[in-house]
Amino acid sequence: MVTITRSDINDVLVLHFTGRMDTTSVKSIKEEVRKLTEENHVKFVFDLKGVDFIDSSGLGCLVMCLRMAMKKDGDIKLCGLQKHVRSVFEVTRLHRLFAFYEDCQEAAQQF
Repeated sequence: MVTITRSDINDVLVLHFTGRMDTTSVKSIKEEVRKLTEENHVKFVFDLKGVDFIDSSGLGCLVMCLRMAMKKDGDIKLCGLQKHVRSVFEVTRLHRLFAFYEDCQEAAQQF
């Protein structure tokens, strides 16, 4: 299960994730991002420092979220990935699709 909290850095919406990104949490993540994009939020930073596990369904969910944002000319930047979570992105080559940053401030400045 994952919990999501929000904060803002200028016009960028930061979503802070804590817990596991797996089959039990992807539905709530997709629904949250879908609602936000419908409200015209399109610049996202996903803070993953609190994510201690991600599987293929979690990765697929993040790709879907990226597509939702990009449909409205937005983007998603990732920050704070733990070493083992980042390695999952690298093994699956998804590190080529997402930009990684050390912290939320640095990620938000890239918009």
